[in-house]
Amino acid sequence: MKKRLLPVLLLVLALVFTGCSTTQVEFWNKCQESSKWEASTIKAKMAMDMTVADETMKMTMDMDGHANTADMSSELTMNMNATATGQVIKVNDAKIIMKDDKTYISKNYLAQCFAVDGMTVPEILTNADTDFITFTDSNEQTAMMMAFVKQSMLEDPAKYYEMMKNVAADLGFDVAVTKKDNTYTIELNEKEVLALVKQIILTTTENIESLNTKYQLNIPADKIAELKGQMDEVKVQLDQLIPMAEAMVKGTFKMDYTFGKDVVNQKLVMNFAIPMLNMTMNMSMDADTAKAEVKEIKAPEKVLEMTQTELMEAMMPKMAIINTNTNIIMDGMGKEETCKVLVKADKVYVPAKLTLGYLGQEVKYDEVAKKAGIEVDGTFVALNTITDNSTSYISVEELQKLGYTVEKAVGSIAIY
Repeated sequence: MKKRLLPVLLLVLALVFTGCSTTQVEFWNKCQESSKWEASTIKAKMAMDMTVADETMKMTMDMDGHANTADMSSELTMNMNATATGQVIKVNDAKIIMKDDKTYISKNYLAQCFAVDGMTVPEILTNADTDFITFTDSNEQTAMMMAFVKQSMLEDPAKYYEMMKNVAADLGFDVAVTKKDNTYTIELNEKEVLALVKQIILTTTENIESLNTKYQLNIPADKIAELKGQMDEVKVQLDQLIPMAEAMVKGTFKMDYTFGKDVVNQKLVMNFAIPMLNMTMNMSMDADTAKAEVKEIKAPEKVLEMTQTELMEAMMPKMAIINTNTNIIMDGMGKEETCKVLVKADKVYVPAKLTLGYLGQEVKYDEVAKKAGIEVDGTFVALNTITDNSTSYISVEELQKLGYTVEKAVGSIAIY
């Protein structure tokens, strides 16, 4: 599924626990009461352990946040501890801020993940001028969802929840809610979860035009056409994947909502297993959302705006993979160009400027040395090249002398 579908799925996930039973109506009335709070705090603890074959990963996470209803601003701080195959992973004070329809993620979260993996932290994550990263493509999705909420829930909460119940009934969503004292429980097994996921994806997309019009989601016509054009392929994939998943996955999902005075406690327990892969996953979360005073949340000042693809490109180790049969060069992100390879006197030569460009180097011409070269640690290093049809070529042996690793295989050369 493409990212464009995410806002729609988020919308429908807000609907699935509604229906016509008295308990369901009571549950949503309780939710409606807490939605009228001008602000709220959240404190949550999550624990997860996952075992695959003989390897186990354990993780705990603490979350502490604040949200304002009127302008939909929020901030969340997370601390994580995990152990996996004897390795300890710690992420401290990772922050997420939502302000003015934008989501900001602190760079220290990504930087600490790189450091744990033993990888070189990309320059964009060490730059002193950047404290937070905001993804422009995610901001588009966030703005769409927040526009929907502002236009409905904040203007008239009662009307919003009534609308939710009506839409859920129209689309056929009906998840059972049970009650004991002030606790409302939603419990599903693996078949019910998978059936619900399938129903959400198919039913929502089939009704995307009416949802877009009725609830002013502002999804452009070309994007609606794109979504609907994907449906045939999606249906085929779901018809194949859901039965396979039902046969493979066993487990339960349980969520308890307990409503107290000015506080809502949520407890989530998920237990899933895939026996044929000798894999199990258990996760629990305990969160308290409490009524609070409005607190000013400011957008961070040192922010780098980029797309998620641009971040992946910056984080991906620079490499050049050359197919010597097709004369195509490709990087780790799948970008490719034509790249003629020469073989002279049993030496393999590749285009110098093109190949070094894929490796993150700029080839320059030095007027004094009368040679092309690159900068290494601030020093100009001349390149030993040959010329063929006005193009400079460098041997893979010379690239190794420059510090690059060269791996040759039948029909390919990998340089990094």
